[in-house]
Amino acid sequence: MRGMLGENACQFAPGELLFLGGSGGESTGWEFAELTLPFAANPNRTGITIGDISGIDKKGWEYLPPPLDALWASAGRPVGPLRGR
Repeated sequence: MRGMLGENACQFAPGELLFLGGSGGESTGWEFAELTLPFAANPNRTGITIGDISGIDKKGWEYLPPPLDALWASAGRPVGPLRGR
């Protein structure tokens, strides 16, 4: 069967694939429409350690922000709690 994937041809865990949108035309009569369905893959990660925090699990496309002290240090601002002006 042309155009069919085998049972194990494409295996990704939940969270690893991101659908980037689709495009295609209309079918006319007995002809099939051609569709383009692009995906991006990013593997899930487990056991991440950031500073003193360990055991972080992150699905592929979830956002994991860097710690604020690292951002402040890279921006040349003082590291510490936020204070009023």
